[in-house]
Amino acid sequence: MSPCCLVILDGFGIGENISDNAITQANHPTFNHLFTAPYARLWTHGHCVGLPEGQTGGSEVGHLTIGSGRICPQTLVRVDTLFASTLSEQAEYQAMLEYARTHNNRIHIVMIFSDGGIHSSTRHLHSLLKILPENIDIQLHIGSDGRDVSPTSLPTILHEFDEALQSGRLHISTLFGRYLGFDRDNNWDRVQPVYDVMTQTDRSGCASSSSVFEILHENYQM
Repeated sequence: MSPCCLVILDGFGIGENISDNAITQANHPTFNHLFTAPYARLWTHGHCVGLPEGQTGGSEVGHLTIGSGRICPQTLVRVDTLFASTLSEQAEYQAMLEYARTHNNRIHIVMIFSDGGIHSSTRHLHSLLKILPENIDIQLHIGSDGRDVSPTSLPTILHEFDEALQSGRLHISTLFGRYLGFDRDNNWDRVQPVYDVMTQTDRSGCASSSSVFEILHENYQM
């Protein structure tokens, strides 16, 4: 059997030969030679890799898909399916509601607040609002994204929940950047400030949820 080598090039793809395509503009004689032999194209987004149609793939998608020999439904699709079918009937969901009813009708949700679909999707919060009883107080601990979506996209995404925020059904309890609260390299010095804010019991000096847009605007100007 002839030797076979699997080489994975992050960010390398086949696209149009245009001025802002770094791959086509670069000098790569070895790759040019390889492409003179028969080759196939692989789609790395949408249904082809277990994502919703039109959803861009990413490294996590590749990690799950490479070598699987099949289409693996990604977490985004699995959660979508759960909301569309039987979430309200799940024992874990019912247990959560029972716990909330005996603890001030309150639940806490920690999430990257993004519609990027890579590490989170705010449409799942929309879906949760549809099935949760209206007397449940939802405290949000949200990490702004800035990697999977624009660094200044948070206000636009938050405005999708204006009605729930203004009615008092949703409260923004903690706001932080994902670089800090969702650090994945065991840097406690980044995570600890977020943890301390999330767990502090005295909120008397904190800004209200309604002022979040002013706070974001001021910080975006810095």
